[in-house]
Amino acid sequence: MIKLPIKYKWYNFVTKIHRFLVRHTPLPICQGADSPCFKYGKKRRQNTRYVDDSRNWVVLCDKCAAINAEYWADMWADYYSEVM
Repeated sequence: MIKLPIKYKWYNFVTKIHRFLVRHTPLPICQGADSPCFKYGKKRRQNTRYVDDSRNWVVLCDKCAAINAEYWADMWADYYSEVM
């Protein structure tokens, strides 16, 4: 059996708790842009073009929304640089 570092085990535990709270509570808990975030968030439209419109919406706090917007701006810039 492989022994994992304590930091990894703790992060895995926190991630599981966060995932449970996001899915099973009626509270608008931030989904987190790059790591679990336990702040209250708002439902926001992200800069994506999924056919299923429900995938274009996320619940994020202000800080995570800024990180998410920057991420998708970079992704679209990469896409357009390849296309054109």
